[in-house]
Amino acid sequence: MLSRLIALFLALGLAASAFAPAQAQRVTSLPLDAPWLGLPQVPVTLNDRVTGRFIVDTAASETVLTDATIARLGLAGSGEPAEVEGATGSSAILFYRLASLRLGERRFQRVGAFGFPRLASPVEADGLIGADLLRRHVVEFDLAGRRLRLFDPRADFARSGADWAIIPFYERRDGLILIEVRIGRLRIPALLDTGAVQNIVNHEAARQIGLRPFPGSEGSEPITGASGHVQDMAQLTVSQFSIGGATFGRSRLGVTDLAIFDTLGIGDGPAMLLSAEALSNHRFVIDYPRNRLLIERASRAASSPRPGD
Repeated sequence: MLSRLIALFLALGLAASAFAPAQAQRVTSLPLDAPWLGLPQVPVTLNDRVTGRFIVDTAASETVLTDATIARLGLAGSGEPAEVEGATGSSAILFYRLASLRLGERRFQRVGAFGFPRLASPVEADGLIGADLLRRHVVEFDLAGRRLRLFDPRADFARSGADWAIIPFYERRDGLILIEVRIGRLRIPALLDTGAVQNIVNHEAARQIGLRPFPGSEGSEPITGASGHVQDMAQLTVSQFSIGGATFGRSRLGVTDLAIFDTLGIGDGPAMLLSAEALSNHRFVIDYPRNRLLIERASRAASSPRPGD
């Protein structure tokens, strides 16, 4: 446990013959809301008796519980504290064991979870769903339609007939996802973080893009990571950026050197944190089994088909 490094942050029309009938039914659809800072939240049931709402955080390698949730469950920490590498720094956290965690029709048994660091800012949710559970599925985020769907790993959205931009990504052993983003002519490795409020680049990326943040340029504000450490961040705007074949318009962009960039091994060059805010008007699918991100090119105006529809 001492050596375990956890990274946290504070987020289809297919021919019926292509899927066996039983597989087509292996879909869990959950209501998705964003009541706090625009971060996606879904309902959960813990140990078959305690309900709550968890932020869906692709940049959390493990499930995380707030102090209030731990108290409601009556859990006691076990083992030695582990180290959390948050966006802005590191801190110690305790390990807990859940008898079960339910997401809709999906029930996971004996789920390991961690508490938030003591210095962490209050979170208006009951915990985080991390990559330990998400990576077992093909995960569809429909932010405009307010649904999160967990598909069987065999579901193949690329064969659905929808107009997808398909972008390969690198999945680390801890489940965190690195993907390439382009701003202007600069290609930037980015951490996909649905638990982040906005896009952030480091100063080296800003320099190579040609952005010159300075105090008062477009506003400056502090940023607090999951570890509780605080640092200043300049606020700028870019007119356009792209992820593979998907192009996005005007977007706000924070500029600061996050500690997580060094943890991921990308801090020496341009680096980026890609938030769900950037994708909020597009349906997107994280295909963990095939290491690829699918983004529907058209913004959401009508429902598109899914595997098994």
